[in-house]
Amino acid sequence: MSRITEANGKPARPNRHSFEYYRTLDTTAEYVQRWRDQAPLTIPVLAIGGQCGTGTMPADTMRLVATGVTELVVPQAGHFLAEEVPQELTKYLLDFLR
Repeated sequence: MSRITEANGKPARPNRHSFEYYRTLDTTAEYVQRWRDQAPLTIPVLAIGGQCGTGTMPADTMRLVATGVTELVVPQAGHFLAEEVPQELTKYLLDFLR
């Protein structure tokens, strides 16, 4: 947390942001249901998982609602890719966006 506090210049609120995922699950479920029922997403989607974390689950899940899914499993990474492998993640994102 100290790195986050230093970067933001204000005290960190532990777990606040990580809990936002759970606070929005109902809304996310509504979107997923609509995409699945009406028409799949046709935009390019990059689904990234860590080998020691979610693995192929992000891609498997996105394939339920999208047609243009690019799957990436980052070797020897867990759940917190931005913290565990920031340089590699940045490279993967930039390569995808180009």
